[in-house]
Amino acid sequence: MVLTRYKYTAFYLLSILLVNGLFKYYPSIINISETIQFTPWTLLVGGWFVLRDYSQREIGHYVFIPMICGVIIAAIISPAIALAALLASGTSEFLDWLIYT
Repeated sequence: MVLTRYKYTAFYLLSILLVNGLFKYYPSIINISETIQFTPWTLLVGGWFVLRDYSQREIGHYVFIPMICGVIIAAIISPAIALAALLASGTSEFLDWLIYT
């Protein structure tokens, strides 16, 4: 079955959509000081990157495919958040490839 073979890739794609949706519809901004703000969804981004690493183990450098698909779907939710997700994911994946592969 495809889902069991690519389960981390599926979870990675879903995490992109989940995190982008949470940032858009439930911003939950916490003011730490006058100039510093924090949102709890920032912590989920770390899990998103861990899932990306597991997905990369499943499909290699084709991990760019679910990343791009997730960002395109997330652009429907919010183009600005999707752009930020693309820059964060693309940069980290490129650096991961450059350094570790």
